[in-house]
Amino acid sequence: EFVKSVEDEEAIAFVLGHELGHFQNRDHIKGYGRGMVLYLMASLVAGEDSSTSAVFLDILNKTEMKFSQKAELSADAYGATLLYSAYGRYDGAVALFEMFSEEYDHGKMAAYFDSHPHPEIRIEAIKSLLEGIQ
Repeated sequence: EFVKSVEDEEAIAFVLGHELGHFQNRDHIKGYGRGMVLYLMASLVAGEDSSTSAVFLDILNKTEMKFSQKAELSADAYGATLLYSAYGRYDGAVALFEMFSEEYDHGKMAAYFDSHPHPEIRIEAIKSLLEGIQ
C-alpha cells in the first residue's frame, strides 16, 4: 500500500536506504536487548505478573522511545546519504516527510512519546546533514 501511494522513485530509494541504516546500526539487536533489560527491571521491582509491573514496564517503554527516535534519525541520515550518493540530491526524502507531516495529527510535543520523531524534525535533520555536503 505504501509503495503504491508514493510515486517518487527517490522517496522509495530513501526508505530502502533508511531500513539498511537500521540494519547497519544493528538497531533491531540493540532494541531487543534494551527490551529484555526493561522487562527484567520491571519483574524485579514489582513481580513478574503484577499490575504494578505492567505500569512500571509501560513507563520504561515510554522512556525507551527516545532511544528509538535517535535510531530513526540515524537511519534517516544513512538513507539520505545513500540517496544523495545515488541521485546527487535528497529531495525524495524531504518530499516523503513533507507528505507525512501533512498527515501527522499531533504536534511536536506529542511526538516526544512516539517511536519516530516528528516529520518536521526529520526534515530539518536531513537538510542540516546534507546541505553542508553541497
